Amino acid sequence: MKWKGKKGSNNIEDRRSSSTGGRGIKFSGPMLAALVFGLGIYTVYTGDTKTAFTIVSKIIQMSVGGSDAVRPMSKDEKQLSDNYAKMVSVVLADLESTWNEKLKQRNIPYSPTTLVLYRAGTNTACGYGASETGPFYCPGDQKIYLDLDFINELERLGARGDFALAYVLAHETGHHIQTLLNITTRLREKQSSASTKQKNLLQVEFELQADCFAGIWTNQAQRRGDLIESGDIEEGMKAASVVGDDYLQRRAGQRVNPESFTHGSSKERMQAFTKGLETGSIDACI
Repeated sequence: MKWKGKKGSNNIEDRRSSSTGGRGIKFSGPMLAALVFGLGIYTVYTGDTKTAFTIVSKIIQMSVGGSDAVRPMSKDEKQLSDNYAKMVSVVLADLESTWNEKLKQRNIPYSPTTLVLYRAGTNTACGYGASETGPFYCPGDQKIYLDLDFINELERLGARGDFALAYVLAHETGHHIQTLLNITTRLREKQSSASTKQKNLLQVEFELQADCFAGIWTNQAQRRGDLIESGDIEEGMKAASVVGDDYLQRRAGQRVNPESFTHGSSKERMQAFTKGLETGSIDACI
C-alpha cells in the first residue's frame, strides 16, 4: 500500500502503553479458534456481547494465573508496532473519507468511529476485551479495538501484507456503518425471536455484509488510485479467506460444521468482499 507520507486520522486512541494482560501470553491456533467460536456462538444466542467478552477474559486470566502489566516491547518491536500504527491511521482516514461521502449521498450524517490500539487486553463498553478474540467493534461505545500483534496471527494463517490488516480494519468499520444505518439494532430484534438456526444464519449475513462494506471502501480507494497498489486486492482476498469459519475449523483440527458458522465460509467471505469491490454500492450490500 502507498500509505507513507499520507495524513492519518485524528480518531485514534493509543492504549498500547497502558493496556493490561496475561504476561504477554500467546495462544495456539486451536485455542484461539475455540475462543473466537465460543465468543461468536454465545453472542449469537444471547446478543450479550459484554458478557461474552467478560467470559473469554476470565478464561484467559485463569490460564495465566491472573492479569499483569503487558511485557515491554523491544526497540525493534516498538518500531514495527509504531509503523503499523501509522499505517492503520492512514487507512482509517481513507475509510472516513469514503463513508462520509457514501452516507452523505443517502442524507445520513457520518459520525466517525474511534480506533483503539492496545496490547493484550483493555476495558471496553462491551466488557473486557482480550487480544485473543481478535479485532472487534463495540456498538456500546462505537469504537474498534485492535491489537496490532494480530498481523502476526494473520501471517500464521497465511495472509501476508499490509493490505490484509487494512481489510480487517475495513471489515470492523463496516460494523460501524451497520450501527449508523440501524442495521445492528434490527438484527438484534430479529434474533430475539428467532430459532437457534435462524440466529446463526442472521449473524453470518451480518458479518458478510461487513465484508461487502469493506469491498465498497476498497472500490473507492482503488478508484482514487493514491493508496492501493498492485497485489493489494489479492492480499485482501486472502485475508478474507483465512478468516472463514471453515478454514479456521480445519486449521484447529476440528470437523467443519456449517451450523456453527458465525462469520461465513471462506468462499462466502470472498464473494461478499468481491460484491462490494465490483459495485461500490451500499444498495448491493443490503
